[in-house]
Amino acid sequence: MDEQDDRWIAAAAAALLAAEYERVPIEALTVRRPGLSVETAYRVQEVAVARRTASGVRVVGHKAGVTSRAMQEQMGAWLPDHF
Repeated sequence: MDEQDDRWIAAAAAALLAAEYERVPIEALTVRRPGLSVETAYRVQEVAVARRTASGVRVVGHKAGVTSRAMQEQMGAWLPDHF
């Protein structure tokens, strides 16, 4: 990863947090960045979670996602979220 990737990751995390706060949908990150790797997607998630916890939000659990074949096809993910 390089500085440009780090900037994109920070911007993507900010966009996700803003969308959550404003309760508005945004374009999928895979549309914003075709070929988005799982590693980079998890880095976006890590940055977003770090920003939320820095503001006082507490992580209390884990949601397993994309476990059904239909959701995997819809989201273009071929493995369930099990980390």
